[in-house]
This record gives sequence, structure tokens and C-alpha cells, in this order.
Amino acid sequence: MTKELRPRRQQREKWKLVPDSGQSSGAGCAFECIYCNQEGLDNDPNGKKNTPYITTTVDSGISLNDVVYIGSRLVMEIGQNELIRELKGFPFYDKTQTLIIRNFSEPALDWNRSLGLAQLAIEKLEHQGPIMFMTKGSMKRTNVLTARGMVEDGARLVFVVTNAGNPKQVEKAPREGRVETVRQLSKEDIPVILSMRPLIVGVNADPETIKNTLTDVAHYVDAVMVGGLFVYDFTVKRFRDIGIELGDFYKRDDPFMENKLLPKYIPPLVRRIAKDIGLEVPIYDHTTCATAFVMQKKYGVATKDRLAHWSGQTPVFSECDNFCPMVQRRLCLESSRQDIKNAIERGNSELKRLGFDYHLIISPSRPETLLIKNGDLHLSELFFVMDRSGLNVENLPTYSRVIESLNDLDGGEAIRVESVDGGYNLYPSGSFSDRDKKRLFKGLWKKTRSRTFKIIGF
Repeated sequence: MTKELRPRRQQREKWKLVPDSGQSSGAGCAFECIYCNQEGLDNDPNGKKNTPYITTTVDSGISLNDVVYIGSRLVMEIGQNELIRELKGFPFYDKTQTLIIRNFSEPALDWNRSLGLAQLAIEKLEHQGPIMFMTKGSMKRTNVLTARGMVEDGARLVFVVTNAGNPKQVEKAPREGRVETVRQLSKEDIPVILSMRPLIVGVNADPETIKNTLTDVAHYVDAVMVGGLFVYDFTVKRFRDIGIELGDFYKRDDPFMENKLLPKYIPPLVRRIAKDIGLEVPIYDHTTCATAFVMQKKYGVATKDRLAHWSGQTPVFSECDNFCPMVQRRLCLESSRQDIKNAIERGNSELKRLGFDYHLIISPSRPETLLIKNGDLHLSELFFVMDRSGLNVENLPTYSRVIESLNDLDGGEAIRVESVDGGYNLYPSGSFSDRDKKRLFKGLWKKTRSRTFKIIGF
């Protein structure tokens, strides 16, 4: 993708990664959880803090940060009114998008200002979509009442409280404060989601800890999310330094290994334990699914999963059927059965709005997926096309882009490429093993954000 095809305004400093601050990198807030993904997500190659004030790299929505911390030290700040003016001009923003307040630090550092930033978005931009607060902190009664007043005035606030039963050496934030936050919000009928993240084998993913964590808030939450551990080069050592040796599952031996790791047996385990203790709320694998459910349940706003996670299931909806309430599944099901021409039209309109001179086609092998012909969008840009089209969207990269990616993966000379309708056939040399094949798929997905590859000869 050439710069000329991107919106010119998108190049503003406050929207992209900001210049090197000259500060050392570190955890994103004073809680300093040892797994903090801020250290792995927003650094430059030299390890310096490199964080945007406004970013689309969070799959749940648009992240809005007026402050950036390294531990308890403030390293970047922007005035809230200025930030809202920047958001108004941000090419990805519209009034229905989800805003996530201060998730690159912690909204509980100053609830008055965190809630105030949300109020500014409502007053200045007439924001109508969800406004989300992801927190491990406590809330004073006055702040809870402020949030209630905002909801009564029409704000669609969603609180996501993280508590997965991790020990104190992993998370400094007191468990009691988080549990009380959940109960206070629920008392005022403010939507609250329990985020059981990260669940880590050998640390907190055992049945007893899961049961205790769910029991703490069993009758107060509207939904539960489960998630795994972000694994970076430093993660295993961080845990080892506090006396916890992570298992082989978490040890990186593959540069294209998925960063967020959760064994497949854990979500069904959590659901089974929840059923045993009488917890009758859905337990989701994705924030976007839980948010859509809460918007429908608490605010009466019909909302589908913005990223169409159901499309990756075989057959589609086969996993959703096990835990998502029918009223919510029906909304996503309607999206999957929509007229494909309408989906393409909406997706093409979004591409044009964002400044991309591309168009969508139907995947010949996956009817629930649309492909951006010759596309080269970043994953964070694909999020918005998925949201508008209602279907899964991927790039269909150019032939030259495929060759470039293969060369980057040190496989160019050993693989012949053949362009086919809606994708590419790859013919690797006989030296490729099954492991090489898996690495190749992962690497191509990372490079091109596309699954339009078929490896021939295995």
C-alpha cells in the first residue's frame, strides 16, 4: 500500500506512533503486572516507549489515551480537549465506534479524568457507541454515581473489570478492590463484564482458582470473558524471576507463534465450572462478542460481533452455539445471511472512506469471507472493513507482495508460486516438513493478513 492511498490526515503524529520519547520502556501503569503487554506492543526496535494517543490496534475499538505511563512515571500527556479535537478528525472515527478510555495505562489512576474524557466525547462529538473502561482498579462511590448519572443521560458505558485469580507477585492490584468495583457497578445497574485474563496453566487456570474467581462475582456481572497470556521474548524470564516456571506451551521456539496463548480446553472448563455454581451469564472468548451482548441486553441496541469471529469456525457458529444466547446469536446469524452484494457495497464504501482505492470480492472457498483484491491493509485497518461489511475480511495480496513475503520468510527460492482465482498455490521443495508448512502459514498471515494460500505437495 502506498502512502498516497492512505488518508493524508492519518499521518499526524498524534495518530501514528509518536517520536522517540527518550525514555526507557516499561509497564503501562503503576500496577506493573509482570505480563503487561504494553511493554511488548508499543516499543520501537530499541525498546523505547512508542505509544500513540489514538490507535486502532486494539481489536475492541479505538483506544483513546490522554496519558501514557512507564510504571508510575508520566512520560506523555495531551490535553483532553485537544485529544477530542484530534479524534474528530481521525479518519477511522465515527460516532458508533467503540471508544476505549485510557487502556494503554489504567482508567482507575484518575476516575474523574477518565470519566471526564468519556463525557467530552459525548458532549463534543455526540458519541453514540459503547465507551469502555478496562480496569484492575477500585472505584469510589462518588465515581460510580457519576457513571450512573452518565448512563441515565444516555451514555452507553461498559466496564470491563479484570480479575483472573492471579497471585500478588503476578498482579499487584488488590483482588478485593476489583471485586468491590464489580459489585458497586452492578448495584447501580451499570453494565460490567468480568475479564478472566490472563488464565495461565500452572498459575491460575486450575479448577479451584477458576471456581473461586467466578464465585466472587457470580451474581453481579453481565458477561464473562476468558483469555490467555501474551507471550513475548521477556515473558518466560519475568515469571522465572518471581519463582514461576512456565511450561513448554509458553516457550517461544517459533518466531511466528501466536502471541496470545490459551489452551483450547480452558474456555469449556470455565463454562462447566460456571454452570456448576449456577452462574447464568454467557462466557465469551472475545471482547467484541461480550460487548455486543451487553449492548443488546443492557441498552437495547442490536449489536453484532464487529469482527465476525463466528466465520473462523467449522462449520460457522459451531462454537458460538455452545455458549452464546440465541437472541445474540441471531444478530450475528442475520449478518452472515445478509445479501452478499450489500455486504460488498458497505465494505467498499468503508474502504473508500478510509482512503483505499481497492474493492472487495467473494472468497471462492470461504463464502463467509470477503477478500480485498490486491489488498495490503494492516490488521487494525481490516477491523473497520469487517465491522461495516458484517463479514470476515482479508487481503488478497498481489503476486509481487506474495513473493516479497516469501523472501522475507527465507522461503522464496524453495517455493514456486502459482496465482489462482482468489488465492495462490505454493509448491515448496521436498525439503519442507509439516512443521515448515505450519510456520509458512503463520508467517504469511503475519506478513499479508491473508489466508488465501494453499500449500501443494503435503
